[in-house]
Amino acid sequence: MQHRQPSSASARDHAGSVRASIPGAALVAASVVLGGCSASRTVTVGEADNGRLVDLALGDTLKVELPANPTTGYSWEVAGDPGPVLAPLGAWEFNHDRTDLVGAPGLSILRLRAASGGAVALRLGYRRPWEDPATAAQTWQIDVSVK
Repeated sequence: MQHRQPSSASARDHAGSVRASIPGAALVAASVVLGGCSASRTVTVGEADNGRLVDLALGDTLKVELPANPTTGYSWEVAGDPGPVLAPLGAWEFNHDRTDLVGAPGLSILRLRAASGGAVALRLGYRRPWEDPATAAQTWQIDVSVK
């Protein structure tokens, strides 16, 4: 037996009263809940933003894009813990700069969510994993404020 939905947002029951359809009520409830929320945004920072202060709203995404070449053995790593202010949204990604050539440089990309209000220094080091973090070939840092 196939269940059919009423063709309108409401239907009359046997007593003649009007009842709202479940999908219609759910849509209205979702509109009310989401209507008051502002859309989160993605803020992208890169090499030129080193030392900068970045302001985020709760729920925003911070996208860090830094030049890298993993075939050299070097990679960007987060130094310290930026939590609970920033929470990682997955692992680092690598994007080649308009080429599919093996060994070509590109961008290392890290996404973090503004998870709670506060301030934190996001510190990154470009180093080989077997070396001492203090010997990073390059460092990068931004100060993040989440409100």
